[in-house]
Amino acid sequence: MAKPQVLLLGKIDHAHEKWNSLSEIAELLEPKARNREAFIAECHSGALDNVVAVYRTFGSVEITGLWDAELIRALPESVRFCAHNGAGYDQVDV
Repeated sequence: MAKPQVLLLGKIDHAHEKWNSLSEIAELLEPKARNREAFIAECHSGALDNVVAVYRTFGSVEITGLWDAELIRALPESVRFCAHNGAGYDQVDV
């Protein structure tokens, strides 16, 4: 059985060893996109259709822009978990 896929948005600054250890249980991916328009297109392309979890850092706003309804709708239906590393929720349209 294939490992679940986890998408990293942004970059890991300190916990490289911990992040890499996840590769024992999941396939770790990073998007090719470097801006919101390209990220949404990548989501619609099917390239991320098996991603079950998204881990985003504060800097990921450069790739995705704000997390809003448009972005959430673009994510693959397979996504079950979104985790954010950072304080506050300024980047999330609540």
